[in-house]
Amino acid sequence: MKLRMESVKIVDVQFGAKTSISDGVLYINRQELTETVAGDENFASVGIEIVKPGESTRVINVVDVVEPRCKISGGVDFPGVLGGFIAAGRGTTRALKGMAVALCDRHRHWIHSKGIIDMAGPGAELGRYGKMPCVVVDPIPAGDVDDHAYAYSVRRAGFKAAVYLARAAGEDQVDESVVYDMETVYPDLPKLGYYYQIYSPQHDPKGIPDPIFYGYPISVTLPLVVNANEIIDGAVLSGYTIRMMETYSIQNHPIVTELLSRHGKDLNFAGVVMGVCSLEPVRRALAAMMIGNLFHDTLKADGVIMTKPLGGAPNVDLGVAASECEKLGVKTTLLIQALNTQASLDSEVLFNDPALNAIINCGIIFETAQLPELDKIIGGTGETAVFNDSCKQTAGHPIVVEKRFICGCLNQLGASPAVAVEY
Repeated sequence: MKLRMESVKIVDVQFGAKTSISDGVLYINRQELTETVAGDENFASVGIEIVKPGESTRVINVVDVVEPRCKISGGVDFPGVLGGFIAAGRGTTRALKGMAVALCDRHRHWIHSKGIIDMAGPGAELGRYGKMPCVVVDPIPAGDVDDHAYAYSVRRAGFKAAVYLARAAGEDQVDESVVYDMETVYPDLPKLGYYYQIYSPQHDPKGIPDPIFYGYPISVTLPLVVNANEIIDGAVLSGYTIRMMETYSIQNHPIVTELLSRHGKDLNFAGVVMGVCSLEPVRRALAAMMIGNLFHDTLKADGVIMTKPLGGAPNVDLGVAASECEKLGVKTTLLIQALNTQASLDSEVLFNDPALNAIINCGIIFETAQLPELDKIIGGTGETAVFNDSCKQTAGHPIVVEKRFICGCLNQLGASPAVAVEY
């Protein structure tokens, strides 16, 4: 499976008469983009805004961030969501780099983990998206719409916008082209795998999981072997809410892209096993056994990097799976997040195995930041509560937020600009 990823660098975004790219500037026909995303019965209307670094603007109610991409050949755009069930990871994909599409959800339903993007001040410095121009898709609900139907409509609108914008780029505007190919095995190099725990059922609102694998919920799946190219080409998406793993970070997955880029140089990228967190001991033991066997017997890996989604149960699950790998001689490195701002790492990992001696802390998720009042709010109003009813924006006063809600600040895949230090 070979994937060609073409990149077009964007340095600025403006509204214009025609959606096009010239000298790195993306011009957007606002009406045309609005019509592209607004044709949904769950929307009364859709607002389209452009926000840029340095502006005194705060985007609230953010439920996902997406990099503009479109399929040029060998597949469909966002399979299972916009396109049919055609495997991602093949052919050619074109991406607009240096910008993003942010999706807002104003509907007051079970979605509780909505994020924030500040374009100025400390919030912009803490997050990655305050440092790049963003196109904000801000739908207005059409009355009392169904929770899940509306959430799905918002995500679909965001992916439509991402494809529409990416199609503005022509072949002659491609700045860089990279081919990801794992087909050749290099016998003299070590084989390194990746375990990608993408979901935790503990967060299922109303018992209905997020459609994140080819647009399908997989909260009860056992571990799967997938091609690494599928992950960065639209097969895996963020869930309904910001949980430190927005779609943008999956499209630019730092571990997957790093391993792909080093394949054949100093290592073999043995492959990816993907799974979800187990919430009960019997299933956890079964999944851990399968993960160990898949890396040891199927992928023949010498070592494995392991990541998890937000939550304490995924820590426990990851520790059990890592122990099974170590028993079989597959060395492990784990990326986790500590939960408690006052505790040390050794008390927060929630597992205890001396063999698990390579652990990276990706950030303390409950650490807070004070953000000043900004002049403009998109995705809500000055009366809108941020994150929950106890965190309100009061004129003339700052707000205090947990850093996990600042989009692009903390990231369980290792894409965070934050550095964690234990003293």
